[in-house]
Amino acid sequence: MNRHRSLIALGVLILMATIMARGGPILPRTDLSPEIYSLANLNTVRLVIKNVVPELEEARITAEVIQQQWVPALEQAGLKISESSDTPKLTLVTTQATHPDCPECVCVTMHLSLEQSVRISRTGDKAVIPTYSLIHTIMAPRAKLGLAFDPFLPEFINYFTRRIKSATAERS
Repeated sequence: MNRHRSLIALGVLILMATIMARGGPILPRTDLSPEIYSLANLNTVRLVIKNVVPELEEARITAEVIQQQWVPALEQAGLKISESSDTPKLTLVTTQATHPDCPECVCVTMHLSLEQSVRISRTGDKAVIPTYSLIHTIMAPRAKLGLAFDPFLPEFINYFTRRIKSATAERS
C-alpha cells in the first residue's frame, strides 16, 4: 500500500515536471516589470512635447529645445520618429510648484509617458493606453533652473532608451 502511494506520488511529480518543462519555453521569462517589458522591440515613436511651464521657457528651455535634443538621442538609440497617429506616442508634460516659504525655489516635474495600442484580453478590444511612465522632479532656485534642468534633459531620454534596450534584450 505504501509502495503504491509512492509510485502514484512519483508519477504525479514526473507529470508535473513534464508539463513545466514543455510549457516553460512558451511562457515569457523576465525579471522586468510589465511596464518596462512593454517597451520591448519599440522602434518607432511619435514625440509630443506639451505644457512646458513658463519657468522653463524663461530659462530658455522650450518645447523646440527639448525636441532638438531628444530627436537625435532617440534616433541614435535606433528609434524612428514618426508623425503618424497610429505610432506609439511618447509624450512629455511638465508641471511646476512653488511654496510660499521659499518663493525663490521652483520644482519642475517631468512626466514622460508612452501610449500604445494594446489588446484587452478580457474583451478582445483594442485600446490606446499608457503602458510606460517615467516621472522626475527637479528643485532649484528660480534663477538657476536652466542650469539644473539643461544637463538632465539628455539623461532623462537616455534612461528611457536604455529601458527599451533592456526590455528588447530580455525578450530575445
